[in-house]
Amino acid sequence: MIARPVLLLSLATAFASDPPASSAFLVARSGFQASARKAPLAPAAADSARAKLTELLRAEIGPVQVAGFAGPGEAILTGLDGNGPDRLDALRFGDSAHALLVTTRAVFESFLAARKELPKVIPKSAQANALYALSLSEGEAFANFVRILPGRQPGIDFSLGSVGAFAKEFRDQMPDRVIVFAQVGDRIYLAETSANPVPERIPSCDEAWGTGPAKSAGESKVQLRRYQDCVRDHVGKGENLVAWKAQVLEVLGKIAGAK
Repeated sequence: MIARPVLLLSLATAFASDPPASSAFLVARSGFQASARKAPLAPAAADSARAKLTELLRAEIGPVQVAGFAGPGEAILTGLDGNGPDRLDALRFGDSAHALLVTTRAVFESFLAARKELPKVIPKSAQANALYALSLSEGEAFANFVRILPGRQPGIDFSLGSVGAFAKEFRDQMPDRVIVFAQVGDRIYLAETSANPVPERIPSCDEAWGTGPAKSAGESKVQLRRYQDCVRDHVGKGENLVAWKAQVLEVLGKIAGAK
């Protein structure tokens, strides 16, 4: 369930040697952010900036037609307060149960460069819990329980699946979300859907939390890691793993067939 280092290294090398095209969206966003750092944008100026950036982002991404995700997509734009991007700038499709984010490789790599908690290479960033917390949630952390390795898929340059949970504070959450990361040419896709099945709570794993609240952030991380390991050992195999991988492959099939 751990991603193969050799594969990730070779992909990282390939991506690093093939820089993305320049982005008019990023140039315009930098200009608006520079203005906002000098003085907060007035409401009318902020609305104008969002409209211009939305237009540029849609043009650079191009039309998105992924089965199951209709409409033009909502533009997610952050950083116009001058403080840098809080979330990934992208087009969001779907709803809270089934969501799809689409952005360009240039915008995605700019996001990685701006966030110190994220790896700077695409394959490694896809393994980072912080990526999904910053892009798919609003104020919640993400914990991965099971990693899904789809293998090489037709029409997909790189992909990775994760089965995990979002929460403001983890305690006894079970993995209930399937996340899919995919890179196709100059497009980056992040998809989120409900896990099927969602395993029942495992009382024996609750022992990982100890008898009282954690005394430090470090201790809390150790407790969460013990809990994840326990849950993974119980549910991250057999029929569950087969079903979750099928969900990941279904999403990747839709992405590969996107127009």
